[in-house]
Amino acid sequence: MSHLHKIWKMFILCILCGRLLAQTTLDFTHEDMVLVHLFQEEIDKSLLFLKNRQRANGSYIYDYVPFANRQITTGVLVRQAGIMLGLAMAYDGKDESIKQGLIKTMSYFRSLSTTYTLRDTNLRILADSHEAYTGTICLYLAGALWLEWKHPGQFAIRDQFHLDLLNTLNFYFNFRNGLPDLINTKETYVEKINRDAEVYATAQYFLVQTLYHLTFQRPHPHPALDELVSLYERDLTPFEVIHIYHWMTLIYYLQVEWGNPTMKRRILDMRDRHLAQFRARHHGQVPNAKNNTCSIAEAQAYDLLLKQKEGILNRQELYSLTAHLRHLKNFQLTENSQRKTKDKSGKESIVAITDPKLASGGFYHYIGEEMHSRVDITRHCLSAFVTHRQIVDNIFMDTRTLNAYLRRQEILEAVAEMNRQELEKPVKMHRVQIKEVQMY
Repeated sequence: MSHLHKIWKMFILCILCGRLLAQTTLDFTHEDMVLVHLFQEEIDKSLLFLKNRQRANGSYIYDYVPFANRQITTGVLVRQAGIMLGLAMAYDGKDESIKQGLIKTMSYFRSLSTTYTLRDTNLRILADSHEAYTGTICLYLAGALWLEWKHPGQFAIRDQFHLDLLNTLNFYFNFRNGLPDLINTKETYVEKINRDAEVYATAQYFLVQTLYHLTFQRPHPHPALDELVSLYERDLTPFEVIHIYHWMTLIYYLQVEWGNPTMKRRILDMRDRHLAQFRARHHGQVPNAKNNTCSIAEAQAYDLLLKQKEGILNRQELYSLTAHLRHLKNFQLTENSQRKTKDKSGKESIVAITDPKLASGGFYHYIGEEMHSRVDITRHCLSAFVTHRQIVDNIFMDTRTLNAYLRRQEILEAVAEMNRQELEKPVKMHRVQIKEVQMY
């Protein structure tokens, strides 16, 4: 039996070794399995929140003050265009609910489209008047290009509508300082040289140009992209470190995905320079109960996604991001969320959300002492959670890989247990044959 036992162990080990050599090595222990799809519930709730906030015409309720039952609709178009990008990043190519939300959003922005001609160039804006924010065009185009990159042909992207929008951004871009914040279709002359640029829109235009080159696999950079890279080959201002760093980290990752050798070297040098500034700005800061740091978590997630692609992902950094996202979970509202308030006399009372459907699943933040649930804050959080999920999925490319890994671990543990039991068996002594010894 002992010989059969050893042969059986050798047979299992041979099969195991063959599978290990044939598949990618996974240097993760059972303790690491806690990372797998840790925040799927938060992602699902965020998507339901955005679905509930979408109107029949495809637009969104921008902000809702959950404990005062007040809606805010001003300044919504740029933030609604940002939802387009957030949903595009969350869409897996199959979820029909997300797809229909995207189609309605795209239809809404098409309905706002206004065309005009300037300097013999066909231009287009997205607005309900003659003035439009360039950031609206940027974020809408970023979402559209992301969809065409990840799910080519599913949405109507390769048409004149989207080309006009891109040409409009190219027309107004100034290589010396960037993109202006507003476009006025009634202007007959555009002074681009001395016109102030907008910090957010310029970074978002950089994102659009990057996605354009990645989606259509452009072999060489467009002059505007080269000028944008030159524009950011410097230290960011303190304002930029706070407000656009999440866009920049996403750009670094997408630029490496595009893979242009010359541009990649410049981008990685830029990344290292800006990352040092980001760390210096946020070093030692501890999240607290009133501090929704969604854009910081989003920036961390994109940075780690790039490091994973480079093969230098640090496990401790991934754990740090996971802890940060656990902190953000505290800001997600539920239908049962309550808040303590005080009246003028100082008397405390417990207040419930007036309309849970408009608030549940959204991430709140404070403006002064008032709690708000803006759609763009939830979009930032959603993108951070989705990117974390992508990092984890990249570790285990699909459930079959994960299950195969777990099966191999079980086999190794079974063999180890067999060896332990073998060692614990009492050792039998050889039989002694008694011989008669004749005495003379």
